Amino acid sequence: MTFHGRRLNRKGKIWLTGFLLIVFSITLLIVEVHHLLHSRSETTTHITTKQAPNSGFSKYMDKKVGKLSQTNTDLKNENFDFTIYDVAKQKTYRWSQGKISQMYTASTVKVPILIGLLHQDAKLTASDKKLVAGMIRQSSNADATAIFKKIGGVSGLNATFARLGMDHSQASSKWWLSTVSSEDYIKLLKHLFVKSSKISRTGRNYIISEMFQVNSKQQWGIKGFSDTPNFLANKNGWTLSGSSIMNSIGAVEVNGHLYLISILSDNHPDGRGNVGLKTAKKEMTSLVRIAGEYIL
Repeated sequence: MTFHGRRLNRKGKIWLTGFLLIVFSITLLIVEVHHLLHSRSETTTHITTKQAPNSGFSKYMDKKVGKLSQTNTDLKNENFDFTIYDVAKQKTYRWSQGKISQMYTASTVKVPILIGLLHQDAKLTASDKKLVAGMIRQSSNADATAIFKKIGGVSGLNATFARLGMDHSQASSKWWLSTVSSEDYIKLLKHLFVKSSKISRTGRNYIISEMFQVNSKQQWGIKGFSDTPNFLANKNGWTLSGSSIMNSIGAVEVNGHLYLISILSDNHPDGRGNVGLKTAKKEMTSLVRIAGEYIL
């Protein structure tokens, strides 16, 4: 073999073979990275398309909830707006019961409030971060009110809803009585856990980290999706304004598959008593567990 007019000896042949192997390996790596980015781009394009809910899931939930209502008669009078998105399969599961045209956010709205704060100023001060930790991890209402004012109150929160494409959400001066749909919350969760042009990667990681560190006493609801989750990041909320409101949103990873979950409910009985509150939390967790048994 010759190279630039010179015949290669055995050592030269070995060197050239090694060089060609390196070039081949780099080429394969470039092709693989290009394929990965192209696949992710296709996935991102696909998830923004509105998909038809899974009718089989809705019928399954109706049947299961009907059986539960035989022993818990209050359940049939309660309102539920429930959506799950399987990120890997790009599949949406929807179920609802009762009147869901106006579902209040309770403390779940603290997540979009935080998104609004990061949009306003990506570099938070130590004081801001302390307020955020109190608002998300411990669900401090005082800290939430302080941040709500920082982002401009109703107008600031509505601007956040608009940026995230949450078309069925409306802010209220009493932030916990802002209204939302479970499908709108799935849109928000996709921005956090899939891909977003509206929230920076650093901002997304920060928000997810705060949701991951939510107080364990506030991890009911979507936690019921699996007994052995690899990852759980959530924000729950409840309020006794009017009928008892109980909500849970977030992401659960099971066996390497990520699921985005939003379940909103109201009209729970005995809303002003601790017994009724505990019952509603257990009930919501049970409904999410039933959904998990169908999907997993």
